Amino acid sequence: MIDKMLVRGAKVHNLKNIDVDIPLNKIVGIAGVSGSGKSSLALGVLYAEGSRRYLEALSTYTRRRMTQASKASVEEVLYVPAALALHQRPGVPGIRSTFGTGTELLNSLRLMYSRLASHRCPNGHYILPTLAVAAGKELVCPECGAHFYAPSAEELAFNSQGACQKCGGTGSVRTVDIASLVPDDSLTIDGGAVAPWNSLMWSLMTDVCREMGVRTDVPFRDLTEQEKDIVYHGPAEKKHIFYHARNSNQAGELDFTYYNAVYTVENALAKVKDDKGMKRVEKFLREDVCPECRGSRLSAAARAPKLRGISLDEACQMTLEALVEWVKGVPDSLPEEMRPMAESICEAFESTAKRLMDLGLGYLTLDRSASTLSTGERQRMQLARAVRNRTTGVLYVLDEPSIGLHPSNIVGLTGVMHDLVADGNSVILVDHDTQILKEADWVIEMGPEAGAKGGHVIAEGTIDDLEAKPESQIGPFLSGKAETKLRRCAREGEMFAEGAIHLSTGSIHTVKPLELDIPKGRLTVVTGVSGSGKSSLVLDTIAASSRRELNETFPSFVQQYLPKYGRPHVDRIEHLPVAIVIDQKKPAPNARSTVGTYTDIYSLLRLLFSRVGKPFVGYSDTFSFNHPQGRCPRCDGLGEVRELDVHKLVDFNKSLNDEDTIHYVAFHRGGWRWIRYACSGLFDLDKKIKDYTPEELQLFLYSPQIRLKNPPADWPRTAKYEGLVTRMYRSIINSEEGKLHQKLLEPMVTMGVCPDCGGSRLNRTVLSCRIGGRNIAEVTSLAIPDILDWLQKIDDPLANDLKQAIGSRLSALEEIGLGYLTLDRNMGTLSGGEAQRCKIAKYINSALSDMLYVLDELSVGLHSHDIRLLKASVRKLRDHGNTVLLVEHHKEMIQIADHIVDMGPGSGMDGGNILYEGSYEGLLESGTQTGSMIAEKSPLKTEVRRPSGWFTLEHAGEHNLKDLTIRFPLGLFTVIAGVAGSGKSSLMECFRQACEEDVIYISQRNIGISLRSTPATYIGVADDIRKLFARKSKAGLSMFTFNGKGGCPVCGGKGVIVSDMAFMDSIETVCEACGGLRYSQEALQYTVDGLNIAEVMNLTVRKASLRFAGTEIEKKLQPLMKVGLGYLHLNQALSTLSGGELQRVKLASYLDNKGKIFILDEPTDGLHVKDIHQIIHLFDSMVDQGNSVFLIEHNLDVLKAADYVIELGPGGGQMGGELLFSGTPTEMLACQQSVTAEYLKKELPHPIFSAADEV
Repeated sequence: MIDKMLVRGAKVHNLKNIDVDIPLNKIVGIAGVSGSGKSSLALGVLYAEGSRRYLEALSTYTRRRMTQASKASVEEVLYVPAALALHQRPGVPGIRSTFGTGTELLNSLRLMYSRLASHRCPNGHYILPTLAVAAGKELVCPECGAHFYAPSAEELAFNSQGACQKCGGTGSVRTVDIASLVPDDSLTIDGGAVAPWNSLMWSLMTDVCREMGVRTDVPFRDLTEQEKDIVYHGPAEKKHIFYHARNSNQAGELDFTYYNAVYTVENALAKVKDDKGMKRVEKFLREDVCPECRGSRLSAAARAPKLRGISLDEACQMTLEALVEWVKGVPDSLPEEMRPMAESICEAFESTAKRLMDLGLGYLTLDRSASTLSTGERQRMQLARAVRNRTTGVLYVLDEPSIGLHPSNIVGLTGVMHDLVADGNSVILVDHDTQILKEADWVIEMGPEAGAKGGHVIAEGTIDDLEAKPESQIGPFLSGKAETKLRRCAREGEMFAEGAIHLSTGSIHTVKPLELDIPKGRLTVVTGVSGSGKSSLVLDTIAASSRRELNETFPSFVQQYLPKYGRPHVDRIEHLPVAIVIDQKKPAPNARSTVGTYTDIYSLLRLLFSRVGKPFVGYSDTFSFNHPQGRCPRCDGLGEVRELDVHKLVDFNKSLNDEDTIHYVAFHRGGWRWIRYACSGLFDLDKKIKDYTPEELQLFLYSPQIRLKNPPADWPRTAKYEGLVTRMYRSIINSEEGKLHQKLLEPMVTMGVCPDCGGSRLNRTVLSCRIGGRNIAEVTSLAIPDILDWLQKIDDPLANDLKQAIGSRLSALEEIGLGYLTLDRNMGTLSGGEAQRCKIAKYINSALSDMLYVLDELSVGLHSHDIRLLKASVRKLRDHGNTVLLVEHHKEMIQIADHIVDMGPGSGMDGGNILYEGSYEGLLESGTQTGSMIAEKSPLKTEVRRPSGWFTLEHAGEHNLKDLTIRFPLGLFTVIAGVAGSGKSSLMECFRQACEEDVIYISQRNIGISLRSTPATYIGVADDIRKLFARKSKAGLSMFTFNGKGGCPVCGGKGVIVSDMAFMDSIETVCEACGGLRYSQEALQYTVDGLNIAEVMNLTVRKASLRFAGTEIEKKLQPLMKVGLGYLHLNQALSTLSGGELQRVKLASYLDNKGKIFILDEPTDGLHVKDIHQIIHLFDSMVDQGNSVFLIEHNLDVLKAADYVIELGPGGGQMGGELLFSGTPTEMLACQQSVTAEYLKKELPHPIFSAADEV
């Protein structure tokens, strides 16, 4: 078990190359005289490395928006967790910050007043609190009938829409201080009596003032009252003056507007943009309480809502201690139906307030300006904000938190520190106060003196150890005052040595209420049949809780820019580390994203070339193909260009007066784009395009934008003429309109490699910079091993750090089996498994410890050869001191688990229970379906079918295929095998293009789903059921759809009311009007065979097929039964289905086809062993119906059941693309070239040879 951080060779500031071990999950005090190096060790080394490494785990795009931390001057720091620092002196907040906004208590309070208060109608009448406010409905005053909407939480914020108009939400107004405008009235105006004109306005204002009739050559006090009034408040009139500059001989006549002294200040104040500008103006201002809001900062409308008899501004004037008691009484003051929502909001307020109360801040009011708080008060606010969520596995660095604290406040501070440690965190405490240092479990003392004479570790150990060490300087101050520590004991029944994540949950989708302990620091696999609730448990509960809790540690302003995670259905979850989720989702398609940019390796290469490359062409950004300085101007950094075929755009045999001469939108005769050519006066409208002279054709097609010299009368006045091809590229092909009309453009536009950059995406200047004879584009086109060889040959000392960083990331890709990829490969061309392994590679060599890695179906799309590499990578993550939680079906991945959780027993509503917890050996003997089917080894198919014909594919060369000629058998169950990246999908794409018969391709992509998508709507029985009800009731078809007339009017057919909780997560409550059925009462009164529309739609597929036996409905339901989805409810949202279930829904719609060729891309992805056996029988039945089935597949059970196998390899990328074998599975066993044969032999009931040692 990793129980300490290791620091080696720390040299930050005055540290003398120190080595020190720092315990984890303890309070560690760092003491020493001032300047001895305490903060250098805590902040300069531990915090700097913990935060930097956590940031490096984020994407480049995210890091651009965060402050970058440089690498600390230290040789090595191991096992440092993600770190948060609470600095000695928090910054002084701005004028708009209060105790309420800084602690975010005001957010919850605003939400209370928005959702729970009595609101005032436009005529001044108050209405009782109602749920209609949370539903966003219009309110109706019972007294006067006025219609209005209650204010949102945003409209009650003084930093937003709820601000007082007079003061702008600051609570104070700045007015011009007349007395400050003329500080010395003995001076003349010419002598500088009017101070604003000397610093805020041009000196010529004295000349303008003279033209206004004011004497400028007499002392200001001798001016008449009328003259003084002109100086202070005179009108803005334009005057003609003769101006002579004071510091030169230049002079001239000018017309200039008069700015009086008051307006000069007001004008300067309006233009202030920073503190420097404000300092110039503020000496002429005075600050007063705003007369309209009386300092509350809120508008009259924001002060109107009443809750428990008081307004929001009055609540903010209460002390926190009094306000907490007031909030406790809010739920009971409301109607019964509003109390659950009120309790939720009040709980958020009370949990935040508790920490502040513990830290002794109960005396502050929420409207107290944050700038008036002391350093100690601001630091305690900062501490409360950082620890309000019970995170675990975080390193908290507290820099002298006792500064400004009374001894009684330190008790609250130590309580917080002990709570942090009890929750599984580590605390580093830099301090001098012996009262707080005594709470440390371990103390490191720096010294012996300050500055250059410090920087050494002079003593370390427990409090007792330091008291006994003569070299310790703080020991004598600690001696004789030992106190009982507020340490929590270990919980009874704690199962695992390194602790556990404890989960107590209610029902989530198919998961039943359960209690579960997941061991920390171990590899846990959650398995079970498809649809049994694995993803709901792991992703929707554990991972979602961790990400949501981490987000809530940030201020609400930052939260609005972070991903939103819904409130998990969990009753209690404890000891939850920070989670990193690596799911099956592929990165969003992006033409500018490559393997290099996605893994951040390209960012490091750009830095390397900017430092070491010759000749120097620019800094890091210059080497980016997404930056104007680096990208190729021809293709805009995409590496390919879209070429317009002008002969497909224009019919050259027609004239402009003919119809459909130009084949695009708005170019028809009379269209607005056609007018730009027909009305230009440049062309004969009856002349065929092919008859144009070369000059006319050039003008018609390729002219740049020009303004016509003598345009016809009907030519638009502001328009410019532009050639047709030029216009098409500028305003259509390279714009959003081109995406909108993509199908129309496809026939006339072809994609090709950019001729200028050759596909490298970069301009010629960037490509001229080289290291070791290669430019950056040539390096990114190499396979990973070749880049590593090139990297090792760089001997420039400036490259040492970068070589190590780049090398470690490239090695991670190689370790996980992606060495065949090139860095310039577009991410959109990667399979889901490849993209997922790219994500893992980012974390393999991370020094972060005590993290929770959630990995979803890692083995998807992987050959057994690739899984060997994957297993080593997953173990490496665990051995770094992390907890790994893996959702998995693959036998080899389940085999390496320390702990297994098996869910079932069935799918859908028949699943959601935990059937087994324990070791792999115990699973095999558990009797569960998973255990039984993993233990069972199926034999090869004994009798294979004979092909009904052959299709020969010749010279296949797509991507990495090596000019292959392959015969494909027809009428068989054929598997296309090979390691990941070997060219299987490319081969079948060539087959699709070459085959003239009708080919049905079922890809890995999910079917389109939404909140309203269900199995009934997807397969089309929903319409049949509605028609049945409409025919029997004669009420019309729309009455029986919850998306239309028959939908519940309250929830709009959704079955739930979604309450917007502003910055908090939205709350979903079951609609009381329809009880979650989605339909209106009118629709529910009609029945067919005793069931209403909602009850019919709630039937399972199996029950519905029995009830509607012999009808068209039963016929449409049969495919779902055949693919094993009879347990699904007709109205079950597709968004709640697992990936395996969604694939089978998609397959079901094709089962009636006969005599077709099917290509399926890894259909067993995400399927349990039981489901795989079922789907094999399904494919056999499809072949028996006369279909040809080709599966791109890695699963060995599927391969054993095949009639014919085609294997590509031997490696991935450029190391693949060759034909290794074609024939029956039995023949494959004897093939020496086959990579798959070795793994197939091991999975037979009687292995041909003993299994090799595990990697």
